[in-house]
Amino acid sequence: MDCYITKNLLSTNFINLKICEMKKQIIIVCAVICAMIYFSGCEKEIVTTAFQIDSTQTATFQLYLRGELDASSDGMESIEDGTKVLISVNYSSLNPNFTGMGRWKTEATISNGMVSVEVPATDNGVPVYVRIDDFEHDYVVDETTTQWRLYKYSSTFSGVTAGTTNIFYGTLGFSVLEEYTN
Repeated sequence: MDCYITKNLLSTNFINLKICEMKKQIIIVCAVICAMIYFSGCEKEIVTTAFQIDSTQTATFQLYLRGELDASSDGMESIEDGTKVLISVNYSSLNPNFTGMGRWKTEATISNGMVSVEVPATDNGVPVYVRIDDFEHDYVVDETTTQWRLYKYSSTFSGVTAGTTNIFYGTLGFSVLEEYTN
């Protein structure tokens, strides 16, 4: 009987010893995994900064757009209401320390032949870029001839200064897509 108890105690101690060794191995493996995660992180600190626009520095930008849309009337006509206009200012014009590409943008629509928006500006002035959605229009040349025209417009207006109202005038260019007899 003594032999049985001694054998039983030895096997229990052996099992306990193996469990302790396994616990140590699990702890070592976990420590190694944690160290790998910690040391494999980024070496460089990544700094992200959003470009801030000084919203207190603005200017009113007004643009009157005209084009030769109707030969039966003298002079140029106002562009149709609802025509979309894209207006933008380069970030580098607003902040000389800005490096990279990008623009502040807004979209407006023509109303009564003009568009008026508040744009970010500086005391030194900034260039404002304007582009309209191209549009097609029937143009009556005379009683017998009509042209189908594609109208386009894009331009840059310099010196838009903070705290001012800047009024500009633009004339659309066109290309004749088709000419036909009435």
